[in-house]
Amino acid sequence: MATTNTPPMNVSHDQTEQVQLLGQLVRADGSNCQVKQEAVMERMPEWTLLEGAGLIGKGMAAALSTLHGMTPEERSNAFEEVGECEIPLGAPACEHAAMQEPLMVSALVSVLRLEADLHPAQYALTVLYEAVRENCSRYEAMCGVLAGSNVYGDFMQLLERQGVDTYTGDRAAFMLSGFMCRARTHAFPDDQVQYFVQGLIQQKFPVSESGRLDALVNILKIDRWRPLVWETRGLPDVLQNDLSLMQPAGVIYKAVFCVWLLSFHEGFPLAITEAGILRPTCEVLKECRVEKVVRVGLHVVENLLSCEEAVEIIVEENVAQILTLLEFEKWRDPDMYDEIRACIFALDLKIRQFNNFERYLMELDKGKFKWSVLHSEKFWRENVMVFEKDEFATIQKIEKLLDSDDPTTQAVACYDLGEFARLHPAGKKVCQKFKVKDKVMLLISSKHREVAAEALLCVQKLMLNNWQDVAKPPN
Repeated sequence: MATTNTPPMNVSHDQTEQVQLLGQLVRADGSNCQVKQEAVMERMPEWTLLEGAGLIGKGMAAALSTLHGMTPEERSNAFEEVGECEIPLGAPACEHAAMQEPLMVSALVSVLRLEADLHPAQYALTVLYEAVRENCSRYEAMCGVLAGSNVYGDFMQLLERQGVDTYTGDRAAFMLSGFMCRARTHAFPDDQVQYFVQGLIQQKFPVSESGRLDALVNILKIDRWRPLVWETRGLPDVLQNDLSLMQPAGVIYKAVFCVWLLSFHEGFPLAITEAGILRPTCEVLKECRVEKVVRVGLHVVENLLSCEEAVEIIVEENVAQILTLLEFEKWRDPDMYDEIRACIFALDLKIRQFNNFERYLMELDKGKFKWSVLHSEKFWRENVMVFEKDEFATIQKIEKLLDSDDPTTQAVACYDLGEFARLHPAGKKVCQKFKVKDKVMLLISSKHREVAAEALLCVQKLMLNNWQDVAKPPN
């Protein structure tokens, strides 16, 4: 059987260590959380005492006690349905609990307000958290049970209480954000959501980085709340920090997921780009090989292709080549290859539309240049002959931009004129006709280093046939 040869991957030692470190960090994070959860669930709260004190409903101690002998899966299944049917004689403990589910949910939420001992709240949160993590549709049943109660107040007082640890805070924030995004009516007004989001972003609650992102992901699932989250001061900084490769892979994944959810809202692709969030997202695609991170990163790129400014950065960050390399990685899910190819196709199509003479003319008409793929060797090689139109009128317009007050415009104009002189058969003669060299010579002494450097390169291209050889040391 013939084998398919794949190109060798050039992975540096530093990159290999980085990937290994990411894996170690995410395993350690999950392990610590599991140890804490086991410690919380090892000891059952004194439900009988709490019932006697009137802190939970009558008869709830017996029902809640049945949860303790169950496996996590059985506990989660106890919240599968809301039922009011009669409990059959001799029914097993898990069935007994399921029949009492409406009252149990209310009881578990009510113990969050207990201040004397944090353990009952931790126990209750763990049970609720397990249930919705296993099946998020259970939120709907819980929302129905808790309709009319002060769910926001129950969870918020716990998040704002002194001495609460991140294990408790993470689960409280996740459950509250889940209720917010799953409630079928406007049970949570915008001011409550805004206060909650501000507390998350401004670190007013005892939540870990992973827990904060979990809650933000839930809120961002609702499109009408995306502007509210985006406009909260500090969000771009949070996302940029969490997109760092020094973060655990789980944190990076949730940060990329937040960017993906934001990218669906109209107008946000440009905002995400201008806020500096796109570049670290591209960096994650370059370096991270965690499958779920890469998958969401691909969708971010696809969503941002509608924004020209984003496409410029995607091209500058060499994402097209990164995607080609990703296609030759080994992925557990075979669908990954189709998703990568789809992203490659969409990006290639956009780049072809992006590198065109008409867009160059639009920028030229504005009288201001900025570095982009329109000012690159690739663009000039593909389009240099088009500049002959109207007796090289476009070249004359570029020459006039050498008088601009904007240093970047001057530097880019020098680069473009130099590329034209180098790549067009009559480039040097055309530039001589428009007296380009005279103006460029003056810019060599510019106080702006970039302008002076580009002007010097331009003069070399205007005067020498093999200008690249100038910088080479003699044999």
